[in-house]
Amino acid sequence: MTNCSECTYLKVDGDKNYGKYWCDNLKKWVYATDDSCEYSCNAYGRSSSEVLKAYKYSKESQQSGCYLTTITCSILSMKDDNVYLDTMRSFRNNYLQKNEEGLKLLVEYDVVGPKISKCISEDKGKFNIAYALFNKYILPITLDIMDRKYENAIKSYVEMTEKLMKFYNISNDMELNLDEVEPSLAGHGYIQKKLA
Repeated sequence: MTNCSECTYLKVDGDKNYGKYWCDNLKKWVYATDDSCEYSCNAYGRSSSEVLKAYKYSKESQQSGCYLTTITCSILSMKDDNVYLDTMRSFRNNYLQKNEEGLKLLVEYDVVGPKISKCISEDKGKFNIAYALFNKYILPITLDIMDRKYENAIKSYVEMTEKLMKFYNISNDMELNLDEVEPSLAGHGYIQKKLA
């Protein structure tokens, strides 16, 4: 056995927690792609297609284009519907997508977000980085949004993104006209152009 997707303790038919499945033995959420632990027990009744499906789901979830989701869910093991992401998603949908400056920020996020997400995911110090970013930026941004201090939230977000781009040597090679972007889909970690 090489990974958790083949272990009988992994509940592949149960709830999922942003790419993770519940392990009955370890009593925690784990990725199906994780290496098997010393307690693993082969799930002989599990078909190879079930194993592959669980493995693929975990693998794809770990490759989010949204670096905020990567930090909070993939690294810090929060659920996808946590208060921080829910608050920022509401702010994105109800404020940033409604004005040109906000839309520019969201499109930039869609361009650099996947690069930042990949760099953080592959960083050996990702847990320390994620905790630091959460405490210094994500939590204060969430509180600012809740207090309707939108300019403070935007300023902190821009600072965080710029620091991450500099730290990981990422450039914004955006050559996209905002008129080509579907505003209601901006800020999801990938570019979605308007249909012709």
